[in-house]
Amino acid sequence: MLKSYTVKAEVVNQVAQFALELTFYNPSDVVQEETYLFPVPKGTVISNLTLCGDGQCHEGQLMSAPEARRMYEEIVRRTKDPALLEYLGERAFQVRVFPIPPKGEQKVKISYQQVLQRAGNLVELLYPITAQKPIEQLLVQVRIREDEPIASVYSPTHKISVQKTSESEATVSFEATQVQSAQDFRLFYTVSEKELGVDVITYRVGDEDGYFLLLVSPAQGEIAPVPKDIVFVVDVSGSMDGEKLQQAKQSLKYAIGKLSPQDRVAVVAFSDTVTEFSAQLVSGDGLDRSQLEAFVDKLEATGGTNINDALLRGLSLFESNDRLKMLVFLTDGLPTTGETDVTQIVKNVTEKNAQLNARIFCFGVGYDVNTILLDTLSEQNGGFSTYVEPGENIETEIAQFYEKVGAPLLTDLQISFGDLKVYDLYPPKLPDLFKGSQIQIVGRYRAPGKGTVALTGKRQGADWRSAFEIELPGESARYSFLPRMWAARKIGYLLDEIRLKGENQELVDAVKKLAEKFGIVTPYTSYFAAPPEAAVGPLGHAPCLTCEMLSPPAAMAPSGQSAVRMSQGIQALREEAREFAQSLVRSVRGLSFQLDQDNIWKAEGYRQQPTLKVQFGSEAYFALAGNSAFKEYLALGPAVIFPVGNHWVEISQSEGATQLGQLPQPLVKAIRTEPVTQPEPKLEEAEGMNTGLIAAIVGVLIMIGAGLAFWMWRR
Repeated sequence: MLKSYTVKAEVVNQVAQFALELTFYNPSDVVQEETYLFPVPKGTVISNLTLCGDGQCHEGQLMSAPEARRMYEEIVRRTKDPALLEYLGERAFQVRVFPIPPKGEQKVKISYQQVLQRAGNLVELLYPITAQKPIEQLLVQVRIREDEPIASVYSPTHKISVQKTSESEATVSFEATQVQSAQDFRLFYTVSEKELGVDVITYRVGDEDGYFLLLVSPAQGEIAPVPKDIVFVVDVSGSMDGEKLQQAKQSLKYAIGKLSPQDRVAVVAFSDTVTEFSAQLVSGDGLDRSQLEAFVDKLEATGGTNINDALLRGLSLFESNDRLKMLVFLTDGLPTTGETDVTQIVKNVTEKNAQLNARIFCFGVGYDVNTILLDTLSEQNGGFSTYVEPGENIETEIAQFYEKVGAPLLTDLQISFGDLKVYDLYPPKLPDLFKGSQIQIVGRYRAPGKGTVALTGKRQGADWRSAFEIELPGESARYSFLPRMWAARKIGYLLDEIRLKGENQELVDAVKKLAEKFGIVTPYTSYFAAPPEAAVGPLGHAPCLTCEMLSPPAAMAPSGQSAVRMSQGIQALREEAREFAQSLVRSVRGLSFQLDQDNIWKAEGYRQQPTLKVQFGSEAYFALAGNSAFKEYLALGPAVIFPVGNHWVEISQSEGATQLGQLPQPLVKAIRTEPVTQPEPKLEEAEGMNTGLIAAIVGVLIMIGAGLAFWMWRR
């Protein structure tokens, strides 16, 4: 087994130096040997490959594609696991690990250099992780340094942590434990000398409407933060007594310490009644911080929860002007005194805020909160909700929130795509742009074309506008994760609409249709009741919004643990919408597959029609796998049913055709029709090149691919 697996990459001007360290553990009582195969995807140029183990290092040798193919086929037949089919026909290198002592460990280190692909301002790093055995500890860390400013850093596959140390340097990290399987680690970053970095990636195949993801990020240091007015409305009712109140106090002190001289602040505390530090906003440069901290220290938890009056009092402290206004609302309970009707509270707050245009950010502490109330308040007033579950630290969550929104740059943003035929854009309303953040707009387009996109908004209270050119191509098959990302985000917004405003059959039907087509778990799909351990992605990404809820009514409850989890899940779909791995439902090349109770992956549209059976591991099977249009289907597992033209092909472990000649001629013709691919770069072209020359060639040709994957198996 793999005790730890660490990937570290240093990227300098698109040239990545990878260092891998794998620690293998032998749980048995005898010495063991491991042989590991590392596939090299097409389009990848590898140089300076070094393998280290047992204290010795030597230069690694790449196997030819035919040699690697023989090994791939041998592994697939022996292990009955087809995951390696993804790399069939591609080069590889292997490493032998021996000896691994009984109950002992052995480390292997691998290093290599690779040139990343750049298209325009967008640079992509792809590291395919194909791990069949469990990994106890997985760490991926990427340090990026460019001559140009780095505008945005984004992963559609993993929940990464990003730290920008300067305008041209950034560190990306991802960690996971107890990984049962893994998906490719895909990372994008953009470089730009402009005040805004803008890039678009697309997916369009055939005559179907295309998909796009637009990334907009401010260049670090180019746009000055906007002065803001911020009011903290904090629950000090009896239920907040103890650790929760102490953490809330520390959170307030942290936020106060982050105020700029131009900011203005107020603090409102409430239980049955409402009290405030000052009857008006106090500027940062005139604030007596010790006096405000003393007010916070004296807060005591007692009484009920008068949410309505507290929010109205907090809003009344704002003035009707062009300054950015933010209200941060923290509570651990339901409204119990004063106005308690949720609909009326929302109406009162919305009317009060109509002229002020304050952003309302809600923090729900624990499970006894009304998520419908908090989410509706934030949704209708330009903010978002955050939930702190029992055992989590309020202070940490507030600090992370304030780091995110503490430095607003652009507000009241709107986007226009001109003559480009785009639709179904998410988010439908753009959020404010904060320092260190980015805006992700995912949508669809009906026709290819070039056009001007205009982004408008407010900066320092004045009108602001920026325009840039983008192209939506007629054919773009590289980023196949985009359709599912778009569907996940749309489903998130549809579910939020249902949860906050009540069920509507048209919306429910739309959720079902998208969920079934793209393989996304929702409260309305038939596979929603799967056990949590089966429905949560292997890297901790849980497309299952909350698998313990078995019916839409339970899923839409306003309070309780299930309500909090549902709100968190919907927000993840709306804001992150990653290409998550999921063990029961997969989307491959735009086709959704579901794993049934017999462990057969069945493509959408299959309704028990007759199938043409092909035996797993046979000559006919590998002929299918040799066609790139089918091998991704086969990689799902040893039992798969998928369409080929007018036929349904079934891969069976026990029966079926073993030779191509046993299959109908139209199917044989389809198998032998290989899609056109770009020629693979020769390895010797990369050897001997210095780093600067390689980067220059990449910048001109924009042809050199990215990524290295590894494969392992035990003899």
